[in-house]
Amino acid sequence: MTAAAGLILSAAGKPPSKKWNLGLALQVLGRYQVIGRSVTYNGDFALTLTWEGVMEEDDDDFRLVRREVSLPRWEAQEISSAISEDSPLTTADFPDKPSFRTFFVLREGPNIQIVFGLEDLEIPVHSAGEKVALEMPRTAGGDIPLSDIDYKAHIKKGSNLLWFPSELIARRSVERTLTWAWRRQSWPQTSGQILSVLSNHQVTAKVIIRPQADPP
Repeated sequence: MTAAAGLILSAAGKPPSKKWNLGLALQVLGRYQVIGRSVTYNGDFALTLTWEGVMEEDDDDFRLVRREVSLPRWEAQEISSAISEDSPLTTADFPDKPSFRTFFVLREGPNIQIVFGLEDLEIPVHSAGEKVALEMPRTAGGDIPLSDIDYKAHIKKGSNLLWFPSELIARRSVERTLTWAWRRQSWPQTSGQILSVLSNHQVTAKVIIRPQADPP
């Protein structure tokens, strides 16, 4: 150990925190149907949403520093059965774009867990007296506070638990791709104009974690 390194360790009281480059590429294909008393809306969408940043040890937890979030793909369409309404509506007509509601990392025993959830979108996009939330993808641990919806219970195939062994990421770059399919039908407690909502989505989440080189 050099004299300079010894001074740094002595002053800080502990070695520098470990850091990793963290990247997530999320791809989603989805559809929905909103059935009302006099009109039905059918929609579909496709998106790619990415997150890039740095993950740093912070005592027994991790701190994230975001570098960039991007939406390289966002395509959506909604069709109304009402002859009086303009149909179909396309991507530019959707007032909201997909975005992360939450994104963080947890230490769970010998593993680390990537947790994220997307903001729900409001549908139908056509002019309507009532709107409901279109549930968007989330990983295990990314549930909406105070929500009565058990997202995991409606996963029909695959898993949304995104984790890595801590020992593995400490030694080398790791990559994992997770896929799941989700489907739910609900009967909203509204004033009665919306009778039911059926939605589904297929998700591919690819995560890459690369240790940063220790400073010389």
